[in-house]
Amino acid sequence: MKPEKQNQTPCGLTPLGRQKLRDAADHSKPHAYEWYVFQDINAPEERMERTPSLEAAIRAYANLDCAGKRLGVTKDGIAAVDLIIRHDGREWISEDRLKLDSFKSDQVVAAAVAEIRKATGAAMRLTLTLLGRDSWSRPVYEGLNGSLYVDVAPIADRPPDICTKYRNAFDGEPDMPVHADFTFVPCRDTW
Repeated sequence: MKPEKQNQTPCGLTPLGRQKLRDAADHSKPHAYEWYVFQDINAPEERMERTPSLEAAIRAYANLDCAGKRLGVTKDGIAAVDLIIRHDGREWISEDRLKLDSFKSDQVVAAAVAEIRKATGAAMRLTLTLLGRDSWSRPVYEGLNGSLYVDVAPIADRPPDICTKYRNAFDGEPDMPVHADFTFVPCRDTW
């Protein structure tokens, strides 16, 4: 006799699980957050510690002396995302939260990222997709969150000089400088 299947989607979520994910993305509802720290990712000694507060998670993360570690958050017991990652000698603020409905507009998580960056000095990692050139022939890129960026000095043998676009307008003036570890898709456009 075959075991009875629950009503599941190909991703393995029941209708109740799908509703919980939708609720986690609903900013009009109250949410519960639980912070976690992973150490020694993908190693036999991998370990995860849950902490009662962001401050405790930042302390636990900072006190770990290992090559692979992550600090993240679980929201409403259903959605989770890593916020800062250390791997192969590099450390960065992850953009994954900007791709997930449960986190991309979450002000608690945005404030946590700012606090983590302040406490650790970690660089933000931004993936920028080339859209074209503005009326000044400067390359314009779009970030994962829909924000527009411009390279104000796109010279091949110099580091990128990225700014936001004023009022997020394609032909808007360069606005605020952005300091991050950039990935350009498909590549950096230079003069």
